[in-house]
Amino acid sequence: MAKPDKHLDWTDGDAQKVVEPTTGKKLLGWTGSERPPAEFMNWLFYYQDQWNKYFDGEVDKVLASGLVYDAIVGVGGTHNTIEDVMSDPDVATLKNVLVISPFTLTSTIVINQDDMKFTFTPKATIAKGSIGLGVQITSERVTFEGCRFLNFSGGSEEAMQLSATSKYCIVKECRFLNNDTAINDQGIGNVLTGNIEEI
Repeated sequence: MAKPDKHLDWTDGDAQKVVEPTTGKKLLGWTGSERPPAEFMNWLFYYQDQWNKYFDGEVDKVLASGLVYDAIVGVGGTHNTIEDVMSDPDVATLKNVLVISPFTLTSTIVINQDDMKFTFTPKATIAKGSIGLGVQITSERVTFEGCRFLNFSGGSEEAMQLSATSKYCIVKECRFLNNDTAINDQGIGNVLTGNIEEI
């Protein structure tokens, strides 16, 4: 789909023309026989236009920066979980992955493809569920950036394990909250940065 070349440009936002409905009215919505006041409809279109313009600008910034993602993981994304990305038949082409939702694990996430980068938004966390090991990386040149790991309590309950075959990986700006064992790094040439203590 081509990007539209027009915005709504609905009113100038003047308070006489644009009136926000009450909270009660918003919850109720329009009734079948109701004719909404013009000021309410102006409010609806005006703020829809403002949000459209905001997202338009943000998308343009992302495209201009070159941060185009091959997969987006979470609610509304291309994949529901990181495991879905790793089991995708086209996983070899999914190098740049954005994670946007929090997860509670029921199985260990295994990263077994080289040259993948996982970037996490601030609300995207990985919490210990019914398993002990959170993320196991068995491939080379994998980057994990910005993730927060929650409640891995040590021993066999490690937040992340970099296997002996996982060389030249980067774990950057991750946070390990309420964890006794953050990273078990068995590889070589790996780089750990950003409030990370190597175990």
